[in-house]
Amino acid sequence: MLMITCPYGLTSILNNELKKLWYLTKDSFDTGTFVDAGLDDSYKINIRSRIANKVFLKLNKPGICLDFDELYDLTQSISRSDYIAPGHWVSIKVHTRQSNIDSPKSAQSIIQKAIMTQLTWEKDKERHIDRWWHTHTVFMVINKNICSLYINTSGKSLHERWYRDQTWDAPLKENIAAALVQLANRKYSEPLMDPFCGSGTICIEAAMIARNIAPGLNRYFACEQFPIFDKDKFDALIADAKTKSYDKQYTIIWSDIDQDVLRVAKENAAHVWVDDTISFVYGDMLDHTSRSTPLSGASNTLVTNPPYGKRMGTDVSDIHHTLSQLQTKKSVILSWYEWWKNIFSNGERSWKVTKNGADETNIFISK
Repeated sequence: MLMITCPYGLTSILNNELKKLWYLTKDSFDTGTFVDAGLDDSYKINIRSRIANKVFLKLNKPGICLDFDELYDLTQSISRSDYIAPGHWVSIKVHTRQSNIDSPKSAQSIIQKAIMTQLTWEKDKERHIDRWWHTHTVFMVINKNICSLYINTSGKSLHERWYRDQTWDAPLKENIAAALVQLANRKYSEPLMDPFCGSGTICIEAAMIARNIAPGLNRYFACEQFPIFDKDKFDALIADAKTKSYDKQYTIIWSDIDQDVLRVAKENAAHVWVDDTISFVYGDMLDHTSRSTPLSGASNTLVTNPPYGKRMGTDVSDIHHTLSQLQTKKSVILSWYEWWKNIFSNGERSWKVTKNGADETNIFISK
């Protein structure tokens, strides 16, 4: 069993993506879903998923734990040697809900002791383990006294691609950018634009989607350190993903008023080899409503994350009002700005809530 997490509110998009990868989801929740699949499937999902945060492999059949002794015994009954090599460190995370064991910190200590004892046969062996070599994350869910143990196969969050060496203020997470592009539901032959490109994340993700470039290429996954890791199967999936990408050209346009921002965006696009797919336009978005430019076409799809003004305390109302007047075929806008709810309050438009880091924000979608 795999548990696949995603940004808050984007589970339906994750489920659609997994369906296209031939996985049936079940028991979905606000930040993820489950699929009946194993370790080999985690390779594929890690490499191909654009929406997921992390992929966790379930290590045990659910068991009842009413106290710490039962929790210790359950943890010890699971073979760790397949997943945790000698010398590797283990980070424990616990989520408990409506259970006799209601202290995550105490549960962490018990699970840590059980795992280390099983791996080393010594309860004090912890001091000999090099925490800087490799750390695995083990996640215990205790829900109504039923305990399930998972191990993280992804390592760092999958939104951390490999192309964004530089970012600008308040960078948009890559998997949220990919979700915005997918919510636009546009034909790849139709122009897409982002007049507030920042680090270029939205347009880069749009180009990768259009050209079918797998987001998990050229990055590391925690499962590669598992003793039972099947390198041949993993390499075959990487090779297959590479053969399925292609070099067709698409009309993707980004713009920004800051030349330094555009420079960073161009460099990021070059890292993923899509800089030739994206047209760079320097200028103020406000100008595009008053004259004919590549960003003013009524056949364009607008996908953007306009300035918040929240951190800097600046007034961005003019920008948002002008943005709402752009003539486009469809718009997908990520913003916390409450004013948009008035614009998107009728039956032809909608919004949904998500989070970019700690910030709760809305995705506004014109239909």
